[in-house]
Amino acid sequence: MWLQYRQPPLKYAIQRPQKKICYAEFPFQDRCGPLTDSYAAYPVEPQFDLVFEKSPRIIKDAFCAVDEIRVVKNYHLTGTVAFVRGTTIYFDRQKLFYLLLRKNEEALPPTQYRWTWLSDESRYFEDGSDLEMVLKFTEPNIWGLRYSFASVLIHELGHIIDTNAAFNSRPNLGFFHCEFAHQALNKSDYQSRNALAGYEAIFSDILGVGESSERLRDLDEAGFNSFYGRNNQFEDFAELFAAYIMLEHFGVSYSITKQDEALFDLVTHFQQPALQRKLNIVESIVNYHNLTEAERQAFQADMLACRGDFTPSALPINGK
Repeated sequence: MWLQYRQPPLKYAIQRPQKKICYAEFPFQDRCGPLTDSYAAYPVEPQFDLVFEKSPRIIKDAFCAVDEIRVVKNYHLTGTVAFVRGTTIYFDRQKLFYLLLRKNEEALPPTQYRWTWLSDESRYFEDGSDLEMVLKFTEPNIWGLRYSFASVLIHELGHIIDTNAAFNSRPNLGFFHCEFAHQALNKSDYQSRNALAGYEAIFSDILGVGESSERLRDLDEAGFNSFYGRNNQFEDFAELFAAYIMLEHFGVSYSITKQDEALFDLVTHFQQPALQRKLNIVESIVNYHNLTEAERQAFQADMLACRGDFTPSALPINGK
């Protein structure tokens, strides 16, 4: 089968993430020990467990596929909070503490629009200080879940799903491999250089230095959920997967405004025609255990042929 979905264990409690969290001085050192007593001041283990407990089934299965969650002191990857290598998730200790302890999650400035980790190059909106990103909630946060942390963690778990043979029989290509292939083969069919045509590897000259926040209007109409998702098909999937879970399961969305004028709104962005094929894939994966055998076969066939025709049933997301 193209997508090999494993049945989850009967009792998730024995595989809670806190049993997989460890502390390391450096990312790739052999030894990774238990968290020290000094970590008691930070809600590290409770927040990981809370994401596990409150998330839908696909997230629980992804957690089960993770062998280790490393909290790293000397991270040495400027600009990233976390990354995945194989079945291990690595977190920058300093940035993890920041996400867990930040008091005001409702607003933060979205100044950065591009970061290339290979060259450590950051680029910022020239009017970034005038922007405001506001989180929106459909229900009160009665659990005490740190939504910014949850979004980062679910993004990394999206990588586990996207590149793990237990979930994807083409893990080297990722779920959005058809999108990358189509862009590479049909560059002339895409938008002009002035719009967000496609992935960074194919359209590297789209974003320059000192861009205006008007670029957010391009993003709102594009087939990407974020500027970061333009890096490649793997980041594209992880970004959209996390946003989908946060919106559809946790009821968390956001908008970016400038002087009270909305430049980007996640809810309306999810209605854009350019995004629907990718959303169909994400929705199918999140609800794969609820699809009929005929729907699974249709999904597999469309993915293999890069048709993008399959539309999943209207299935509710739940944590069961």
